[in-house]
Amino acid sequence: MIHGRNPAKTERARDRSIELTGNNAIEILLADLGRLADVRRLAHEFSDRHDHLDVLIHNAGALGHRRATASPAR
Repeated sequence: MIHGRNPAKTERARDRSIELTGNNAIEILLADLGRLADVRRLAHEFSDRHDHLDVLIHNAGALGHRRATASPAR
């Protein structure tokens, strides 16, 4: 199962995963996790398809172009 919010990118990720693993059973779920209604819908869609979740890999974040450090407290 692969989750994404962009249909085209998520399809490409699934297709690449199928190509690399040979597993044609990889499903996708689409949702914007910044929207609570989407989170709820995603949870319901997942639980309708599966009875449990074995592993969850959270791979989200922001990539900045500049490194910033905090100044020491004085």
